[in-house]
Amino acid sequence: METNFHTLEGCSREVEISLTTNELQPHFDKAYREAIPEIEINGFRKGKAPLSVVKQKFGQRIENDSLESIADESFRTIIKEQDLKVIGQPTLRDLRKEPTKTTFVIRYDVLPEVDLQGYQSLTLKKPIFNVTDEDVEKELDAIALNNGTTEVADAIDSYQVRVKIKVHELDSITGMPIIGGKATEDNFFLDHPDIDPKFKENFLNLKTGDSFRFTFPHQHDHDHDHDHDHDHSDIPSLVEIVSIEKINPAPMTDDLINTVTKGRLTSVEAAREDIKKSFTQYWETESRKLLETQIVDQLVEMHEFPLPESLVWQLMNEMVEDIKRQYASSPGIEKLTVQQMAGQIRPQAEKLAKWEIIRSEIAEKEQLKITEEELMQLAAESNVTFEQLQMYIQQNPSFVARMLSGKVFENIIETSVFQEVPAEEFQQMM
Repeated sequence: METNFHTLEGCSREVEISLTTNELQPHFDKAYREAIPEIEINGFRKGKAPLSVVKQKFGQRIENDSLESIADESFRTIIKEQDLKVIGQPTLRDLRKEPTKTTFVIRYDVLPEVDLQGYQSLTLKKPIFNVTDEDVEKELDAIALNNGTTEVADAIDSYQVRVKIKVHELDSITGMPIIGGKATEDNFFLDHPDIDPKFKENFLNLKTGDSFRFTFPHQHDHDHDHDHDHDHSDIPSLVEIVSIEKINPAPMTDDLINTVTKGRLTSVEAAREDIKKSFTQYWETESRKLLETQIVDQLVEMHEFPLPESLVWQLMNEMVEDIKRQYASSPGIEKLTVQQMAGQIRPQAEKLAKWEIIRSEIAEKEQLKITEEELMQLAAESNVTFEQLQMYIQQNPSFVARMLSGKVFENIIETSVFQEVPAEEFQQMM
């Protein structure tokens, strides 16, 4: 087997692999052995025709059909022999048949050379959280509200009410309801934290049947909206109050906590401790996410190297498939293509590709690996057998990559310098 390598732009490479007729023959023989059992020829039982007859009638087709798999097998041999750091899916670009040999031209991407720097001395902002008694009491108040009773009210004298509304879209020119327009209805707790404060303040002191005008900001239906000609202006609307229900909080008692938690907690004091623990765990998780985001942002910013195009497209494909799963019920979503989304998602895909390469380089330099002992421990903690875990890993190759990513983050965090910031500043960074 003769090979001839060519360096193309960036991370792209090509190799010409030439096999002589004698070198091709064992591959062709294998192709015949695999094809014969399925071949039917008049005068012979299925799969029982002599090889000479099969070659005479189907030889050229069988040999031509096998060339792509021969190219793939030969390339895999070269990867192993040359220790090539191939990334992405190689492609067969050309195939040249000559009297004495056949040449395959395969294009592939390799990992770029990365001059690692700065990852052992990053400066990271670390949020400081203090779960206060006020935080805990607010959560207890929410439990009381969610389990309280309701009564019909005529007017809104506080935000502790549930309102039903009708929203009529208005003509932007006349300011009148659109003729034939259909009103939309909604029902919500007015003091819910997700309610826009500017919207909420319009309700105070209004009665059932009252209305007010409000301009809702346009909401993109999906992140994949690529119709630039669509009108994205704000929406003037008339909000009509259909009904009002005042909520009377349930008394905060041990019995209430026992009922709400289905016996997991049996007292108000136990609930306070549980809420405080949950809040602490939540903020620790969010703090870790913020640290990881800063690490990725800083290391991506300080490293410049060419990106393998195949890796970028692989990540864009994964992003589009995620969008399709997320919006599976949307009409026509199955027709969404990477080409349609490329302009919007490519910057994020390039960032992810760069981080994957940097992360891999750090793991190799620091000799970070997932050991068999760690996998056995994980299997025990997950209440599965080691064999079941191995099967899962084979079906989900990214699983070990995520575990290794955690080790890389830990390695970087251990050598980083921290600037403590108050929780308020952290929330603005989220």
